[in-house]
Amino acid sequence: RLPVPVSVLPDDPALSAPTVAQITAALDGTVLLGDDAGLARDALDFVFGGAMLPNLLNALTPGCMVVTPGDRADLVVGSLAAHSAGTPPIAGILLTLNERPGEEILTLAARLAPGTPVVSVAGGSFPTAAELFTLEGK
Repeated sequence: RLPVPVSVLPDDPALSAPTVAQITAALDGTVLLGDDAGLARDALDFVFGGAMLPNLLNALTPGCMVVTPGDRADLVVGSLAAHSAGTPPIAGILLTLNERPGEEILTLAARLAPGTPVVSVAGGSFPTAAELFTLEGK
């Protein structure tokens, strides 16, 4: 026995994960959709979308942030549809290249997953990825 108390914390990725709001601020992003509760979600993982929708859906993990070019409306709608079905719930979507889907897609996205953040950033996928992996949460 040790003469002093010893404690340990379980490995919990949420303790070091950045929130969607922190990611938005760090990347100087623009919030297109989402509410305060959505922006407070932890981004536990990053999934980069460039392939076809079925491949992206297979790569989604609970609490992930989907990163995809803003002109990939199929990936935006597909990710949010999967989120609304709960398989799996995502933290949000980060759109690169300062591109954004049309208003009809954003309207559909808001209905599919109310409150889920959709954020636009200026950088391309590679510089955005490089910056994301340097972020420290909370």
